[in-house]
Amino acid sequence: MKKLLILTSTFPKSKDDAVSARFVFDLAKALCRFYDVHVLVPHSTGLLRYEESEGLKIHRFIYFLPLRLQILGSGEGLLSDLKSNLLAYLQIPCFLMFQCLATINVVIKHKIDIVNTHWIVPQGLVCALIGSLLKFNHVLTVHAADIFTLKRYGILGTYICRFILKRTDIMLPVSNYIKEQVREVSHKDITSHIIPMGVDTNKFKYTEDKDSLRAKFKLSNIFTFLFVGKFSEKKGIEFLIKASAILQEKGYKFKLILVGGGPLYNHIAKLVEAYGVSDNVRFLGWTKNELLPEIYSLGDVIVVPSVFDRKGETEGMPVVIQESMACGIPVLASEISGIPDIVKNGENGWLIKPADELSLANKMEEVMDLESLDGFRKQAIKTAKNNSYLRIAERYYRAIEK
Repeated sequence: MKKLLILTSTFPKSKDDAVSARFVFDLAKALCRFYDVHVLVPHSTGLLRYEESEGLKIHRFIYFLPLRLQILGSGEGLLSDLKSNLLAYLQIPCFLMFQCLATINVVIKHKIDIVNTHWIVPQGLVCALIGSLLKFNHVLTVHAADIFTLKRYGILGTYICRFILKRTDIMLPVSNYIKEQVREVSHKDITSHIIPMGVDTNKFKYTEDKDSLRAKFKLSNIFTFLFVGKFSEKKGIEFLIKASAILQEKGYKFKLILVGGGPLYNHIAKLVEAYGVSDNVRFLGWTKNELLPEIYSLGDVIVVPSVFDRKGETEGMPVVIQESMACGIPVLASEISGIPDIVKNGENGWLIKPADELSLANKMEEVMDLESLDGFRKQAIKTAKNNSYLRIAERYYRAIEK
């Protein structure tokens, strides 16, 4: 069996980690059907340097001392870590150097055949730098924040992007939109296959027992909208609060559940108060991953109001879309980035103009007035099954082996 190394900067620290995104972990686990999978991630205080979990061989590299000052592995993403603490900027050179050394060590020691890097920077850059020294195939997965980061640096970003792509065997962008962004930055074509992140359909399933679930969370049995994710500008939560205020003014009875946390949490809490929608909005904070299927099932519809932030950046393909669909929850989302690749307007959900609270409120009103959501639920579940991690792993395998 060939040996595959997955190189990533975002990876859950444990099964109880409610902050770190799990999509790379879930993909890695699914790829164990085809490869002997190793994963290299940044070390965090209290974690082992090496452990095996669910078929994965997990290596963690130390990049700064003392260990308690390591900032770049918080789980909220490197860009968030850089914004949160000036010390993080000083750790970047150390991070790159020790990630390079650790990658060389794992590749040589375990005779790795293929390296799959997630995010074009820094992981794709690290692999490109050491690629000429070692013999392996480089598979690059591009998400969103990574390519937008290079885009901000103009000519320098173009040079770095071309340098990485020249040392990449195949690129796997998560959406058509991200593929076009890479082409726009690099002015270069490369062999690529568009493969979104998937969903664990064994974990995320539809349940008809909403009443019991809502009773468990002390929720009344009224129409419930759901938001799950990081409270950041590109998530567009501000427009969701404003749209909720419009609905409330019209006299609609509904509940909006906000799940997650992040840099804008306090701002959003104040906004809820300012718009007078506190009675209709409930904050659940970060939630353990094993509780997420229940959380999704509380809602009738999940809202993903993504926007372009002040830097002109947005998301790639939010994983909450497919997780909620697997639970039979249709999606009301912005027509932006990779979202239209998955959400089909009028079939498994609805698409609206981004950064427009009136458009969002009108669509929320339209959805609440529907006699039934059953047709949308069935299509949502069907979409999720087509993008289960078992099928996504098969697509990865076919793309790599081809």
